[in-house]
Amino acid sequence: MTFINSLQPHQPALEEEALQQLRLIEIYTRKRIQAHIFGDYESPRKGIGFEFQEHKRYQPGDDYRRIDWNVTSRLQYPYVKQFVAEKEVNVWLLTDLSSSMFFGSSGRTKSEVMTETVAVLGFSASHLNMKVGFLGFSDQVESILAPRQSRTVTWEILGLIPRSRPGPRTTRFAGVVETLLKRIKGTSMIFLLSDFIDLEQIFETAGVRHLARHHELIPVVLEDPLEKTVPRIPGLHCTRDPESGRRRMSYWSAENVQRYERKMKDRRDRLTRLFYRMDLDFLWMDSADDDFVDRLVEFFLRRGRIS
Repeated sequence: MTFINSLQPHQPALEEEALQQLRLIEIYTRKRIQAHIFGDYESPRKGIGFEFQEHKRYQPGDDYRRIDWNVTSRLQYPYVKQFVAEKEVNVWLLTDLSSSMFFGSSGRTKSEVMTETVAVLGFSASHLNMKVGFLGFSDQVESILAPRQSRTVTWEILGLIPRSRPGPRTTRFAGVVETLLKRIKGTSMIFLLSDFIDLEQIFETAGVRHLARHHELIPVVLEDPLEKTVPRIPGLHCTRDPESGRRRMSYWSAENVQRYERKMKDRRDRLTRLFYRMDLDFLWMDSADDDFVDRLVEFFLRRGRIS
């Protein structure tokens, strides 16, 4: 279910303002990565590779899934496994470009937040000399860029993300995995950015499970505040589904509002349980949250090659 108040359409930010914000993200991300490298840097080869190297005592922030329980039971203190990357790890940014991503009730659309998220992840990977690739999809694969190590690759990717969607465009994941598997080489970190509306079922498919087993699949769920709660203003309101274009009148009684909020909470809980069951790291991004760059950089460093 997608909730859209068609009486308050979001106006895209000016292009120059958006470019300025992305430039600031690039500068800030570079400083954060450099500070990390010259501060806690240990080895560029440690991280999500698959060849075991050594044990080390567990420290806050370490991946709990790497705990070796046999060693822990003998030494009476948690120890985690350290791995050496077998090959360079590529980063793939899979972005949902369907119509529902271009809605925003709090000053920014989900697509704008997604674009800034792509910028943080892409610049972080580039500053660590990792190759970055891109795949944009809606009801089909719209654009694809093979992983490349370049200072400008993230800017090329940002240029492939549209600022608006003139007509309804639904979300279909069929064909995305097949296209990716033909292009993907070696071990990859795959960030899947979407609002996941009507996409929960993809995690039950063989293709997505294959990606989760053989690569580092990281869902990034983008939400608008109206997709969690709605104003308690009784009366009839016109709503529009951005992907189908269908409009309908809804009565916002207290009971209906509570029913809607319960349904959206159940959806969030269902997705979270699914990610835990598949042993996936994941992120929730609120389009009203202006303070997420630090959180994204720290998350990337934790999941990337630097431990």
